[in-house]
Amino acid sequence: MTPFGWKVLQRLAEKNMTRREFCEKYEIPETRFSEIIRGTRRATTHRTKIARVLGIDEGAVDRKAE
Repeated sequence: MTPFGWKVLQRLAEKNMTRREFCEKYEIPETRFSEIIRGTRRATTHRTKIARVLGIDEGAVDRKAE
């Protein structure tokens, strides 16, 4: 799992929201969501949407991983 993925899961836990609930609410395919948090697919459009909705600074998370 990527650092971005960990941050996403942390934010979902803070919101008491499951992956499925999040995907349904924000119209993101569950398979794409899983690929993004595992890092197997970049999917920038959905990744950007996830970051925006959850208030995650993508650049800061990616820089910490380096």
